[in-house]
This record gives sequence, structure tokens and C-alpha cells, in this order.
Amino acid sequence: MKVGENQEAKLKSLFEQIIKKYYFILNYYKNKAISDNINENEFINHSIIILLAIREMDITTNLLEGRDGSFIDIPQFNLELKKVYNMRFKFNPKDNNAIKLKDEIKQIYDDLKTYGASYKINNPFDESCIENLTTALGENNGKNSMLKIIINSHQSGFYKFWSNFANNEIFSIKNYSQESLARLYMAKYVVQYLIFIKEWIQNSINKRVHEYGNIPLSKIEAKKYKKYTFDEAKIMTLPLFQETKICKYETIKNEKYLIQNNETELDDLIKLNLSILKKINEFQNNNKI
Repeated sequence: MKVGENQEAKLKSLFEQIIKKYYFILNYYKNKAISDNINENEFINHSIIILLAIREMDITTNLLEGRDGSFIDIPQFNLELKKVYNMRFKFNPKDNNAIKLKDEIKQIYDDLKTYGASYKINNPFDESCIENLTTALGENNGKNSMLKIIINSHQSGFYKFWSNFANNEIFSIKNYSQESLARLYMAKYVVQYLIFIKEWIQNSINKRVHEYGNIPLSKIEAKKYKKYTFDEAKIMTLPLFQETKICKYETIKNEKYLIQNNETELDDLIKLNLSILKKINEFQNNNKI
């Protein structure tokens, strides 16, 4: 296999993982009854997941447009070093596979956005508590919408709500079934978004002393971790991390409540993420499903 072909295969595998997540989140909310008896905070917390997924699909589609020429940079987060960086691949945006990926993401995007709107319209809280979030859907540059989403996430107890959900899925599952595995995957994906929010905040805090926030990987670190591109226990591939490029300390310095305990909570989420991955591997290794 030629070097270019190897890169193409790796890139294809990464996008398969990314699109699998988008499909999963879409189907999760399609199968979740709108009439569920939920309170206002629960409604906001589910809406934020939909918004973050939609925003991430915006970013992924832009990456597939190939605006950087013959390369594509996929944002990744090193879970050991707690640093965001890009993994670069050779890429042809006019390739049939790239076009197919864009079309596939667009369909998921449209379906999730439509369902998200339906979720809002059919919920009694739509006018009173979701206005800032729905406004953010139209802000494709992300410069203002992400802060709005993060502030809303704090006010609704997003961190506690979803970290409790994830912990419950790990410890409450007592049998190997497709349903149990699906709940674990949802826990995995929401923890990814929790980690993103905490890292977005931490990166903003760190920009007080360094223009890049978290100092980028050194050449030695990049070489060492390049081989872990597909090791989810070490590297989290998440296009949404591109948002950290535009965050800055001035945006967050007056939001003291976001800064408190942020780094500790980020560390806890990284440990929780590892626990979820171990549980998923346990399912797969036992071949029970």
C-alpha cells in the first residue's frame, strides 16, 4: 500500500467513526418520545446535545470543502496531555468519497435540525428557555453561539445531568444486550461533548498567558502520539474542537462561575471517558452481542 493510500484509508476510517456518531445521535432523538415527562432543565440539556451535534456537522462539512487545498486538518484532543491539535491528511475535496461524505452529513444535518425544531415546537418550554439556543443555530461562524451554549449549559446543570447519566450507564448495566450497548455509546458521545466544553473553557483561561491557550504539541510529542490516532483511550477525534481556535480569555474572564473547578471537572471527565471505553470493550471482547 502506498503512503497516500494509507492516509486515505485512515481518513476514511476516521470519518466512518464521526458519521456513525451523527447517525446515532439522530436516531437517539428520533426514538426518544417528545411527550416524555421532562422538566425545563432536562429539555435544555437535550437541546444542547442537538445543537452541539449540528454545529459539529457544520464544521465537518466545511472541512470537507477542502478550503486548505490538498490537505484536510482533523481536530483531535490528546487526553493525556490535554492539548488540542490537528492531524493532517492528504485530501481531494472533489474525490467521489468526499462528495458522498458531504451528502451523507447534509442529510443527517437536515434531519437532526428538523427534528430539533420539532422537539422545540412540541415542548411547552420552547418560548421561555430555548430562545438563545435556537438563535445560535443561525450563527454558523460560532464566534458568539458557543459562548451562549456554554452559558446555558451551566445554568441548566448540563455537566451534572450528563455526567450522572454516563456514570449510571456504566454501573447500572447488568446484562450484555444491544440496548445496553446503545446506552453506553450515548454516554460516550455526551461525555465527548462535556470534555469539549470544559476544554473550550480551559483553553480560554490559558490564553491569559499564552496566545495558543494550551501550548501546541512539540515535534517530539507529535511524533510520539501520531501512532495513537485511532486509540480512543489516548486521542479523541472531534471536529468541534476547531472552535477552540476562536475562543479567548476576554470572552470568558467575566464569567467566573464557568472558571471555578473547571480543570478538576475536565480531569474527572477524562477518567469517566476511559471507564466508558473499558465497558464498551468489555462488551465487544465477551462477544455477548
